Amino acid sequence: MLIYFKRQCAAADTQTRFFLHIIPANVSDIPADRQEHGFDNRDFDFDDWGKARAGWCIAIAPLPRYAIERIRTGQFVRSEGPVWRADIDLNK
Repeated sequence: MLIYFKRQCAAADTQTRFFLHIIPANVSDIPADRQEHGFDNRDFDFDDWGKARAGWCIAIAPLPRYAIERIRTGQFVRSEGPVWRADIDLNK
C-alpha cells in the first residue's frame, strides 16, 4: 500500500485528483493496453481511498503484487497540471 498523509488538510487536498503511475520491473506484468505506455495508471479521487478527520487526512492506495521499479505520484488539476509530485525509485 501507498499511504498519503497530511496534518493540515484543506478542502483542496481532498478535492484534487491524485495521479498514481506504477512503473513495473517487467512491463509484461501490466495489462496489455497499458504496456505501450510503460506504466500502470491507477489515478484516483480522495473519496475512493481517503478519510479526513479533525484537520488531517489520509488516503491508502493499494499497490499491485508485481515487482515495481518506480512510482510517480502526486495531485493534479486537469486544466492546470500537477499541484505536487513525487518520484519514488524502488531500486535505490
